[in-house]
Amino acid sequence: MVAIQLDRETTILIGQKTIVSGQSVESDITCVTHGHLDHWGGRKKPSIMTNETYNILRARKIGISNYLSAKHGETINPFGDIKITLMNSGHMLGSSLFKIETPELDVVYTGDLNTVETMLDRPAKVVNGEELIIEATYGAPLYKFGPRDNIYAQIVRWILKTIKEGFIPCFKVYSAGKAQEIIALVNRLLDIDVVVSQNVYRVSSVYKMTYPWMNFELIGSIESGEILRNGEFVYVSSSRSYVPTWKRTKWAVATGWALTSLFPEFDAAFPLSSHADFKGLLDYVEAVSPRKIFTLFGHSVTFAKFLRKLGYSAYALEEKPRVEI
Repeated sequence: MVAIQLDRETTILIGQKTIVSGQSVESDITCVTHGHLDHWGGRKKPSIMTNETYNILRARKIGISNYLSAKHGETINPFGDIKITLMNSGHMLGSSLFKIETPELDVVYTGDLNTVETMLDRPAKVVNGEELIIEATYGAPLYKFGPRDNIYAQIVRWILKTIKEGFIPCFKVYSAGKAQEIIALVNRLLDIDVVVSQNVYRVSSVYKMTYPWMNFELIGSIESGEILRNGEFVYVSSSRSYVPTWKRTKWAVATGWALTSLFPEFDAAFPLSSHADFKGLLDYVEAVSPRKIFTLFGHSVTFAKFLRKLGYSAYALEEKPRVEI
């Protein structure tokens, strides 16, 4: 029997029958979808990921001693007649969904999925498979983000208004993925300098290898010192920390949860997500048209119930099923 780990918690067991398990077991190989730490299991066995994901994890000080690098569209054969193909998942730089082909059937695992184009990423590739394991972070009907350009416009207006009022606009966002989208937004649409925290700088330096036009300075560097003295810039960090500037600051968050949650400790909150919303998830399921569906993360139970109402055979992996497929 071969055990293929999918990020941290889900396992495909391939033997005389193929089994999807909602539990982590000792695996022979791990498919790592992207560089967010909640998807890194720290496995000793080989891990498959893109070179970009590897570099992002290394920038985040994750030690990886045994990994197989593959590009999007590339197929590898780790075990005999089992094939694993990586495709773009649209979530962040280097993020992948995996198609696992066995002699019996094909399984598609999305990991974190984004189905719309962003400032830096193309939408997720639709990959057909008999079985689909799909994330459901925003898998409830109330999550509808609307056009991304509208959210970008809201952010730009807030930045300009904040600067006009004499404040420094600051963003508390994920150091990998969201931070770089904010940097790219400012670089492309505004003639304003960007200063970033240390952990954002490390990951952004990986992004700059793919997007050389990105422009940002590390806080505390000689270059950023002049920018801080001038007093007009955007600051991007993964934590709400002191900014050594003579001006006062205003802080914003950018997360899909801003659609339904209040952030009273912040001056602004924007529903900018690197995940698909409810409709995006439904559209992806319909495009793949799988025989069975397994949902995980976030609103996985709600999404599985909704899919069953549509006639799909759907299971929430949050409920720890062990299903023969």
